[in-house]
Amino acid sequence: MHHKVFYLGHFRTGTTSFFRAARILGYVRCEHFPLEYFRHLYRVGNVDWDAPFDVMCNANEVEYPRCDRVYPGSKFILPIRDVDDWLLSIKYFTSQVRGDSEHIPWIRQRLETCLGSPVYDEQLYRLNYINQHNMVTEYFKGREKDFLLLPLDAASETKWDLICNFLGKPIPEEPYPYLNRTDGNNIC
Repeated sequence: MHHKVFYLGHFRTGTTSFFRAARILGYVRCEHFPLEYFRHLYRVGNVDWDAPFDVMCNANEVEYPRCDRVYPGSKFILPIRDVDDWLLSIKYFTSQVRGDSEHIPWIRQRLETCLGSPVYDEQLYRLNYINQHNMVTEYFKGREKDFLLLPLDAASETKWDLICNFLGKPIPEEPYPYLNRTDGNNIC
């Protein structure tokens, strides 16, 4: 059965790594930060369009119920990261969101939509991160065939095992990718 895969992570929750992992697993039509999707979403206000992808990363933390309705049989993966570790990473990330890249307005829009502000606010971001995880988990409660909680602190082999069993894919020989670390390099 053909299905779409939605990786429901906020910024700094392994979206780049999962994008690479999806490619390793043989998914060809992958979107990491799908600008056309977001332009459509914010212009039209819904996701009811023929999305030309099989895997979408860094999307739908807010739109997952519509995606679930519009793309029945899809798989949804919610990464789990320690909230304090995530806050350190997102603080650095938001400090780097500047310049004139075409991504900048959409990054700011997504931060506003998903976390309540394009400017780092520890209390607000913490609250929204926890609430969003709770809402997504509750929404998919009892639907283990459609929904996977993926602990980002798990070992590479464990991540592959969880993901591949969930998606019905063979486990690759290579380690799970760990990309786009917060290491002082300019993100945008």
